[in-house]
Amino acid sequence: MTAAGMSRLNRSVGSVRGRRVSRVLLFITAAPLVGALLIESPLPASTRFIGSILWILCLAPALLYSAQDKRIRRPLPFLPSIGIAYGLYFVLPLVLGGYNRYLEIQLNPKVDYDYPITLALCGWLCVLGMYYLAGEFWSRVKIRRAPKPWGQQRIVSWGFLLLFGALVIAAVVTVWISGVASPAILQFVLSLQWLGIAFLTVAARRKLLGRVKLLVFILGTLITIGLTLASGSMAPMIQMGTVIAYALFLSGARIQARWIVLAAAVLGLAMSARGVAMEFRAATWFATQKMSAEERAKLMLKLLQTKTETTGFLPTLVHGADVTSQRSADLDLMADVVKRTPSEVPYWDGYTYRSLIGAPIPRVLWPDKPTKEVGNAFGHRYGYLRWSNLVTSINLPFLVEFYLNFGLAGVLIGMAIVGATYRTLDELVNHPSQDILTSLIGVILLVPLLMLESDFSLTFGGLFLNGMALYAIAYFIRHSGTVTTRLPFPNYPALGPGVASAMRRSARARL
Repeated sequence: MTAAGMSRLNRSVGSVRGRRVSRVLLFITAAPLVGALLIESPLPASTRFIGSILWILCLAPALLYSAQDKRIRRPLPFLPSIGIAYGLYFVLPLVLGGYNRYLEIQLNPKVDYDYPITLALCGWLCVLGMYYLAGEFWSRVKIRRAPKPWGQQRIVSWGFLLLFGALVIAAVVTVWISGVASPAILQFVLSLQWLGIAFLTVAARRKLLGRVKLLVFILGTLITIGLTLASGSMAPMIQMGTVIAYALFLSGARIQARWIVLAAAVLGLAMSARGVAMEFRAATWFATQKMSAEERAKLMLKLLQTKTETTGFLPTLVHGADVTSQRSADLDLMADVVKRTPSEVPYWDGYTYRSLIGAPIPRVLWPDKPTKEVGNAFGHRYGYLRWSNLVTSINLPFLVEFYLNFGLAGVLIGMAIVGATYRTLDELVNHPSQDILTSLIGVILLVPLLMLESDFSLTFGGLFLNGMALYAIAYFIRHSGTVTTRLPFPNYPALGPGVASAMRRSARARL
């Protein structure tokens, strides 16, 4: 078979897979709409109709992405992932008839959700509109994207260096200088672990790891999961799982049954841990002696074991899933804020954005840099926390934050800024012509942005510093020697030597 014939074969195989993905996405889009027709709810039909329209718009980028030719689409489905996350946080519960799920919020489902879901719709339209308008600007900007050729084997060396080096740094910071290091530094160290895991995931899929290295990689990943459990927060575990999923996607791996089982197990563990998170935090926050990371991890596992032995595995999982859905029902939170602002609680007039001042300046250079306590202040301002509670933080999604600061204008302008930011990042670290190293760096930079339940400064405030640091890491990787490795591409004897040769050339071109 000629190279042209091989190219046509690859396109036909890719188109078949693309059609399968599109069918799955169409099912995911349509299933809640059918549920909206079958599930009774006191929510008005008009409100659920607006939510249904928004749900379709949230999944539209994913549908468009799956229909694109792999050779011209962006390597990471970033905007599609944002759309799905937006739909899960703000739309899906309402479409299925859910209400009053968040904390102890009590709203009238017949009148209190109509305007908030309309605001959410307008906000998403602003994101999409500005994303594509900003594309017109970036189409006129020339960005040099010709990286220096680099040996692919270095991805293995750097993967282990980043994973275990970050683990050592995290241990040193936790044991000796925990009072000096800022949360931003700890989060960046965690992101280096994720980058190492992403490198090694791609290397494993491309058969660059032997058995011993593969076992060491699995061990490092398990240690990272244990430390994540010790933090008591499930968001980092979900983010790490998303990083691995993106890395598998970049490696061109086909979804296998064992991966689905593994992903379901990790998700079940994360949701079960969310069910005992309050007991864990009460035990760690009010402990008479500071607990080490190992002790915290053991405590989390002990709480899970006790919960499972007392109520059973399935009730523990169901309880964790219920707690997770309650904490993620951000439209309830938005509806309560919209109802009470500014009639009961005046607009905050930009107070929550004060932490953006000096955000690019490291705390090392500004020791007295103000600490960020928006979550606790927000909880007190709206009565979600007792005034004596000075440690608990209530998540403030940036969509809600835009409204409680400036009302409708804040939502429209703020979400337009978010859309422009998404497009800028897509052009810088998610362009079709970039190499896989840039894509993996982009994964670490973009995945935290999927957590839409955080405020604007927490979500976007660290982009500049993290971007510069990750750019420096990519620079060192590209210039760290001249080692090259012939990749062990598979043989295809059934297709003949000409086909096998063409497929190897095609695979090398994709690298």
